[in-house]
Order: sequence, then C-alpha cells, then structure tokens
Amino acid sequence: MVTVQRRLRSVARRAWVCSALVIAAAGLLKLTDVESFAATLSSWRVVPPVTRFPVALTVLVLELGLGLAALVGLWRSRAVLGLMALLALVTSVFVVESVVSSPPTCGCFGLISRWHGSHPSAWLLLGRNLLLLGMLVPAVLTQDASSSPKFRPLAQSPEVLRRGFSIAELLVVIAVVGVLVALALPMLSRSMKEARSTASLANLKSHATVVTLYCTDSADVFPWFSDPVTWNLDLEYGDRDYSYPHFFLAHVWGVGLVDYYEGIWPHAAMAYPGVREDCSYYLSSTLMASPEYWDGLARNGPEQWKAQMLHNVTFPGKKAMLVTAIDSQFPWWSFKGPTAEFALVDGSAARFPAARLIEPLLTGDGRWYGTYLPIGVYGLHTVRGVQGRDIE
Repeated sequence: MVTVQRRLRSVARRAWVCSALVIAAAGLLKLTDVESFAATLSSWRVVPPVTRFPVALTVLVLELGLGLAALVGLWRSRAVLGLMALLALVTSVFVVESVVSSPPTCGCFGLISRWHGSHPSAWLLLGRNLLLLGMLVPAVLTQDASSSPKFRPLAQSPEVLRRGFSIAELLVVIAVVGVLVALALPMLSRSMKEARSTASLANLKSHATVVTLYCTDSADVFPWFSDPVTWNLDLEYGDRDYSYPHFFLAHVWGVGLVDYYEGIWPHAAMAYPGVREDCSYYLSSTLMASPEYWDGLARNGPEQWKAQMLHNVTFPGKKAMLVTAIDSQFPWWSFKGPTAEFALVDGSAARFPAARLIEPLLTGDGRWYGTYLPIGVYGLHTVRGVQGRDIE
C-alpha cells in the first residue's frame, strides 16, 4: 500500500511539474514576440484595444513568473494556486467569448502557433487547459514525503530545516521577472520587427515578380477585371462569386491572380508576417486608371478608368507597384510613418524613409461609384499615375 501511494505521489509530482513547465514555456514563447501576441487579443471582445499590450505583458509575466516560482519551490502551493487561477480565468473568458460570438484566437504559444500555421479549435483548447488545470491539482492536495515529519531524518530537526518563502518574496520574484522582461522587450521587439520587415520585403518582391509574370502573359496589361459598364469588379474563386467596386482590386488582386498562387486565396504569403488578414499588400490604384485621372485638375471620372500597360511606366525604379498596408504602417498622406515598404515596378522591394516619399494625390480614388479609398495613400495614388514617381 505504501509503495502504491509513493508511486501515485511520483506520478502526481511529474504531472504538475510538466504542467508548470508548459505554462512557463508558453510565457517564454510569448516573450519572443509580444506584439504578435497582443495582436491576437484583437479577437477577444473583453479586451479593449488600448489595453491589449498591457494585458499581453501581464499574462506572460504571470505565466513565466508563477511557473518558475512553482518549479524552483518559492512557496510552491501558492504559486500553483496562482497558475490554476490564471488558467481558470483565461478558460472561462474563452468559453464565454465562444458562446457569445465566436472562438477568439488563442496565440497561447506565441510564434509556435504561427510556425505551424494553425490555431487550436475551441474544443481542443478547452480540453488542453482543463488537462493542465487538472495536472496542477496534485501539487496542492499532496505533500512530498520528505516534507512530512513522519519521514524526516532523525538527525534533522525542524530548526535546521529551510524555512518556506513568504508571499512577499514570491511577489518580489514575479516583480523581478517583470523587470527583466521589460528590459528585454525593446531589444526583442526591435529584432522581431526587423525580422518581420525582412520577411515582408521578400513577400513584396515575390508578389512583384508574380504581377510582372501576369503582365507578360496578358499582353503587358496590369491586372484588370472590372466591367466597363457597371464598374463592378466581378471575381470567381472556388464555388463563390465576389463583386466589389472597381478600385477595390487594390485589396483583392490576389483573387484574380489565384492561379499564380497554387489556386489558394488568401495565400499565406499575402499576409504580413505575424498579421492575420487576407491581404497586407495593396496593388497601386494608379494601375487602374489613365495618368490624366491622377492629375487632379484633369480628372473627369470613370471615362478615364482604363487598364494600364507595363511598358508605359515612365520611372519603373521609382514607381510603386505594391504597398505594404498593415494598420500600424499604412502610409496615408497625413501620416507617413518612419518608413514605407514598396515593391517597385522594376521588381525591387525596399523600405523607404519618409523624407524620400513624394506626396500622393490627396483625393485618392475620388468619390464616384466604384472608388474605394477617398484619401491619398503613398504609392497607391501617385500624381500622374504610371507616368509619375513615388520616391525621390
């Protein structure tokens, strides 16, 4: 009987240690890309936009701090109770979100979720959290044999046993972990931004090559799928039909070129690294209307909406073909941002400092039926269109 109890204690010990390790590892993985984890919180309705980053930081600090505290024995039972409370809270909110609207994105293991290209379903996540929660229970309900007076060596008196850590010391450990995280964040954030931007430029260059290949296969004409009578953009993909305004092609150009992307829309390469959306790269609107339409003074309306040809681009090394258009970097005329990412018509892709950007046409696509963006965007609304330049 004693042997069985000892084996059960051994199994229970391994169970809660594994659970604490998983939670601490989850906090560490979130630390490698805090911004991406914070971005996943946009799908959680209970988390206001202004609090996403603080909430993300709090969660990873608690996971890492409480997990490490439990593993090294800093008032273990209370650290484990803290982990259980955190798991119970997150799981409860997840269940409520799933019932009220739809299952939110987890992002529980940081970059691992993105590397595998998938996120767990609601039932899988719920089952996993309950399993982790159950594995922690033995740490609270059982005691190590060595901690019981019955099993203490005779030569060891209570006075010489190491005292337990106080709650204040546990909080100090969590605070220290938080300080270390805060110190590491700028460096990690900077390196991750550079890595994402480098990957994004590779995406841009690849997309520019695809658009150029399309032009070669289409008598040198840039993507054009609109009905010149209704100015509806009618596209087909799979068993579905899509209808958009003419200039919305800037966003959904990938649907028209789906055959160049393994027949997949949205293709994984369409999204900016770490961002969950169908397309982060906009095709320049200037490729969908004549140069006169982008003159401002000579703009007459839809009669100037005409397909443009690759060989008519006057400055291929200075004219944007595709623009990185994620929320935090979208280069509106009123907000340049520190840099803008363009794929140029000559096939190159680069980040350009704000000082090199040329002001776009401020009225954007215009305000006729079939327009999409009524305000100027760098690279999308170049003055004089294919005859103009986006960078100095």
